[in-house]
Amino acid sequence: MELQFELLADQQLAYMRRIGAYGEENYELMDKFKNWAGKNQLLNEDAIIYGIARDNPQITAPENCRYDVGIVVGADFKVNELEIERIEGGRYLIFKIEHTAAAVQEFWNGVFRILQEKNQIFDENRLILERYAVKLVEKGYCEFCVPIK
Repeated sequence: MELQFELLADQQLAYMRRIGAYGEENYELMDKFKNWAGKNQLLNEDAIIYGIARDNPQITAPENCRYDVGIVVGADFKVNELEIERIEGGRYLIFKIEHTAAAVQEFWNGVFRILQEKNQIFDENRLILERYAVKLVEKGYCEFCVPIK
């Protein structure tokens, strides 16, 4: 696991959402989204896809948990079949991990301990972002962007 600080700009996403317990269905949504992005010539080597778990399953009932998958698009991007949202920029601690289920689980199990060890304060007003840059995924990695104050 590699760590680095990054100042992210606000970004606009075209996205799909599913509502329900987090799990296998999130992977299915990601596949569906990648198919859509490919058909619309958005999935190239510079593409960045985000996965966003919008709810804490320890607080929100599983059947109400929201998960978004989106791709960064320009301000003038128009599409009928998807929603558009903005991700708030700011300071983030970036965790580069292997793109495996085990590494993702390890991230979630240790993220807040690592923040504490690094004397960083989690910004509860912003969401943790799963970032899948095509160039990085092709090398077997992905990133988690953790908002910090």
